[in-house]
Amino acid sequence: SHDHSFIQEVVDQGFFRTLDDARRYGIGENILTRALGSGPEVRIHSSVVDLQTGDLFLFCTDGLTGMVPGESLCQVLSAAADKDLGPTAEALVRMANERGGRDNITLALLRVGERLPEEVPGAPASAPAP
Repeated sequence: SHDHSFIQEVVDQGFFRTLDDARRYGIGENILTRALGSGPEVRIHSSVVDLQTGDLFLFCTDGLTGMVPGESLCQVLSAAADKDLGPTAEALVRMANERGGRDNITLALLRVGERLPEEVPGAPASAPAP
């Protein structure tokens, strides 16, 4: 997880060793350095990973990660390996709220499935390019 906030950037740049150190000096956590729609250009963070069938991705706001430690997130997600992701998402939100829920929470879970064939039987044909 990497938060695009001012406090995370001052830690990343070495001004403080930890987020807790920065908090002690009064560095605000709610100052965002990136957000969709905040300017004419969006700087994105991207990386390339090898995907395997069954891999699970969690996309979330700091309303979740600020209340539920990474180790707990990993435990919940590992237990959800082959289960319906709806109840897992609900459990994560519940965990954050039970631990104080100081911020709004948005999350999406994505499980990597089997690769679809190039042509799906019964699917409409693609429209020709103009």
